[in-house]
Formats: sequence, C-alpha cells, structure tokens
Amino acid sequence: MSVKFGTFKGVFVPSTEAILGTVLFLLMPVLIADVGLWAMLGVIVLAHTVTFATSFSIADCATNLNNIGPGGMYALSRRSLGKALGGSIGFQLYLAQAASIGFYSIGFAEPLRAVIAPMLESFEIFAATDPASILLQKQIIATVFFFVFFVIVMVGADFTLKIQTLILFVLGASILTVIISPLF
Repeated sequence: MSVKFGTFKGVFVPSTEAILGTVLFLLMPVLIADVGLWAMLGVIVLAHTVTFATSFSIADCATNLNNIGPGGMYALSRRSLGKALGGSIGFQLYLAQAASIGFYSIGFAEPLRAVIAPMLESFEIFAATDPASILLQKQIIATVFFFVFFVIVMVGADFTLKIQTLILFVLGASILTVIISPLF
C-alpha cells in the first residue's frame, strides 16, 4: 500500500512554505523599501490574479481526470495535455525546482551567517568582513545545509513532511511576532 500524504501535508504545507519562506523574509522588506508599500501591495495583488487563474486551471485539469496518480504537477500536465506538451511543461517544472534549490539554500544561509560566523571566527574565511568573503561565507553555509537537508530528504518523504510541518509552525509564529510587535 502506498503512503498518502493528503492535502494538508502534501500540498498546503510545501506550498505555504514556498510562499512564506525566503521571499517573505528576505525580499519583501527590500522591495517595500525600494518601491514603497502601496506599489508592493499592487504587485502582490497582480501576482495573486495570476495564481488565482492558475489554481482554477489546475482544478479544471484535475476534475477532468479520473485518476491522477503519482507525479504531482508533471503527472497532471502530462495526462491533461498529452505526453508531448505535458512532457515539455514537466521539463520546465524540473528546471524551476532545480533553480529554486539554490535560491532557498542561499536564502536560508543569509540570516544564519550573522549567527554562525562569530562561532567560526577561528577559520580565516569566517573572520573576514569584506563583501566577497561574506558572500563566500553564505555559500559555504548554504552548501553545508543543502547537504544536511539532502540527507533528511533521502530518509523519506514522510520524515521530510514532518519537518516541513514543524518549519511551517515556526514561520507562522515569526509572522505572528511581526504582526503583534507594534503592540509592545
């Protein structure tokens, strides 16, 4: 019998983490500082219209199929659009996922560098403070954590989703602290 993760663990948790993770905490403050709050809210609304239309398209594709099976978006596009068009979309999905790994790894290392670098000052590279050394420090930290998370993923999808659920609650708590911090 195959393991089924359900809508919450299999879809909601990974999707919400993708939205709230690196983009929210690293890019959003910079973008708001550059273009202003109202312009950034306009960008978010426009982006939501694309996401909203895409969700309706995916729902339509999913309801027209009796059995989607394993494979996620690739299986859905292949079975809805045919092997040729669905396969080309699947290849683009693969490239997007592969590129996002580097983005999320560096995004994870960005705030950790300030915490980890003082602990590792005995290493010459972590004692340097010039911009090139700081970038190298982030790359080293991102590479180490990439391999840590690679091992976690190789343990199994169920274990990975348990960790992702914990991370989602940490993200939720951090967003809550941002919202309630003006009150204190």
